[in-house]
Amino acid sequence: IVIGGHSFQTSEVAKLFFILYLAGWLGKKGTDIKNFKTGTLPFIIILGIISWLILMQPDIGTLSIVVLTALALFFVAGAKISHLAAIIVAGLAGFLGLIKMAAYRIDRLTAWLDPNVDTQGIGWQVKQSLIAIGSGGWFGMGLGGSRQKSYLPHPANDSIFAVIAEEIGFVFTVLFLILFILLILRGFKILKEAPDNFAKLVVLGIVAWLSIQVFVNVAGMIQLAPLTGVPLPFISLGGTNLVITLVSMGVLANISKYTNYK
Repeated sequence: IVIGGHSFQTSEVAKLFFILYLAGWLGKKGTDIKNFKTGTLPFIIILGIISWLILMQPDIGTLSIVVLTALALFFVAGAKISHLAAIIVAGLAGFLGLIKMAAYRIDRLTAWLDPNVDTQGIGWQVKQSLIAIGSGGWFGMGLGGSRQKSYLPHPANDSIFAVIAEEIGFVFTVLFLILFILLILRGFKILKEAPDNFAKLVVLGIVAWLSIQVFVNVAGMIQLAPLTGVPLPFISLGGTNLVITLVSMGVLANISKYTNYK
């Protein structure tokens, strides 16, 4: 949405505020969350509304992150396993249906399974990403020394991880990923000591969201998962993503002020 010459991505804003909403709603449900009518059905309706809005963009990558984060919160809040399993099965069926509805989604799946199928077309980004990561070797080509960024689509956004790996190499890329792991571990420490259920669910939602988004971005670059075009937190160019990610860190920091570390 563009207002006054400034644009912002609504789905990025939705990630954080949907977590806050779900944490409050699930925290109040208590044991009612196990009941289909009072827990599961309202959850499906709420998730269905936000999913439909994201689908209208369309943005399957963001949708997958939002859905997985919501399911993690629903599970931890005490959802019935059979209900959760039914939602997952229905979701997978719907996901396959969405893939068949759009040719470009089928192309992304095909390129993931075999990037050599069309290296000048649908397999271009995956192939160039793998070349970039492989070209980095052990210690990289030096900051600013990436050659593949001239060939990679959106090198400052979707493909930033491949550029980083090429410039700093395998050793420092592993250290770079370890920083994300340490951040996630600190998040779990805050979760363990959070003062109440609402705070615990908020922390879990933010940690799950960031963990899933990092995995989706990096996995797409190294052919562990289909490319989806989601940004790498803290790194990818994009004002809305960076602002909302930093706001979420502020929320975590504020919750950590009220924990009682032993």
